Parts: sequence; structure tokens; C-alpha cells
Amino acid sequence: MQWEVTLKPTHRAGDGIALAAEAARNENYNVVCAAGGDGTINEVVSGLVKAEGYNQSLGIIPLGTANVLANELGYGKTPLNWANTLTSEKSQQVYIGQLMTTSDSRYFICMAGVGFDASVVSSVNKRLKKFIGKGAYIFRTVQLLWQFLDKTYEIKIDDQLQPSATAVVVCNGHFYGGRFVLAPQAKLTEKNFHIVLFSGRGAWAVMRLMLSMVLGRAYKMKDLNIVEGQKLEIHNNAGEPIQADGDNIGQLPATFTLLEKRITVVCP
Repeated sequence: MQWEVTLKPTHRAGDGIALAAEAARNENYNVVCAAGGDGTINEVVSGLVKAEGYNQSLGIIPLGTANVLANELGYGKTPLNWANTLTSEKSQQVYIGQLMTTSDSRYFICMAGVGFDASVVSSVNKRLKKFIGKGAYIFRTVQLLWQFLDKTYEIKIDDQLQPSATAVVVCNGHFYGGRFVLAPQAKLTEKNFHIVLFSGRGAWAVMRLMLSMVLGRAYKMKDLNIVEGQKLEIHNNAGEPIQADGDNIGQLPATFTLLEKRITVVCP
């Protein structure tokens, strides 16, 4: 079998959204494929959603830093594996998160968060990231660790007030930052967020959390609670950054919800 491939390179932020929307409206493509990291995939997903392209199959060539979605779906590490996957007929229907701020509406597929991780993502040096990949996040984490000021977030989940937290991560899948597990029961195919509420304070608490993620035991920490729900609201700390799928995409206040419709993703 031979496939005809149309290559559409991106040159700046937002290009992936426009190109994916155009491809979905074209209706001539079997697969719209995002070649890049989670940020590129996020843009392509956003473009499909904006164009109502829910039946348009999304494929992945995982070339980025963390590739969380590729890990969730079980994509392999070699070009041959990617080619075999993209030309297969297996797919899954996965849910998409929507982020509403006072000025914008954005989408995410794996996770979104506020707190320490969002501060790191929003301030990481992009040039350094290009050269050393994940090392840029580690470097920025060390820089921020001893100067980061804990702020508490006032949280509602499905309209129910929750205890305040110093960090919040909305998990649509169970992987975080690559292959670290934050919410082990979360699945892209289930219509529910697993919302991680972290109440630890200070540098040592953040370090314990990172070590627990490395050991695969973060969800067992006493100052970490996981609540299932379909809507998260955070209305205080206006101006604080929000990360989604590893990119800085907005500022608080914000509401996180699940879309009713799902998108189709090609799977191994």
C-alpha cells in the first residue's frame, strides 16, 4: 500500500491550529498527523476541535521533549513503528479538556495545571529547551525551587468547594511530564478528570513530590489528594500562569471542563 503525504510545516505558534483546521475542513485526508511534541499535538487537536473535525483521525510522530500523549497511547520509539501505526486501522475515541479564561478558550488533551509546574513551564528558556530538551525544565526547576512563593488556590470541583491547594493538575490521562505517573486511574477514554490537589508547602515539599513521581508513588503522598470530576474552577490568584500539555497557554482565573464530543486518535 502506498500513501500520498502532504507536508505542512509550522513556523510560529498557532500555525498548527490553522493547518489542522484547514485539513479537517478539506475532508480529503485519512489522517492528520502532528509531528512534534505535546505542544504541537495540542495545536493540531485544537485545530480539529475548532473545525468540528471530530471524525478526522489524528496521528502522531512523537518528536518532542516529553511526548505524553504518545506514551498514553503506547506509541513506540522508532520511525518504523510510527509508520506502521499511522497506516493501521486501529483507533480510539478520546476526550478533550477545554480551558476557559476571561480572555480566551483553549483545549488540552493530557493535562493542565497551576502552581509550581506552571511557573516553570511559563518561564523556561526556549532556546535552552531547544538545545538540551528536558534538561531545560530541570535547570529552571532548580532555579525556582528556593524562591518560589507558595500560593493557595480556591477550588471548586463540579460546583463543590474543595480544601485549598498550593498546586493543581487536571489529569485527563495518567502520565505526566513523559512517563511519570500522577493519577494512575485516569484514562483518556473515560469522561472524567482526575484532579490532583497538592497541599504541600515550600521547597522540600516540592522536592518530595518530584522524588515520589520518580519512584512512581506520588499518588500515595499524604499531602496529595485526587478528586474525580468534570469541571474545575479556580477564581483567585488572577494573573498566575496556566500550563496545558506542557505549554504556557493562559492565566487565572479559569474553568476547566470536558467536551461532550470526542476526537479520533490512531493507536498502535
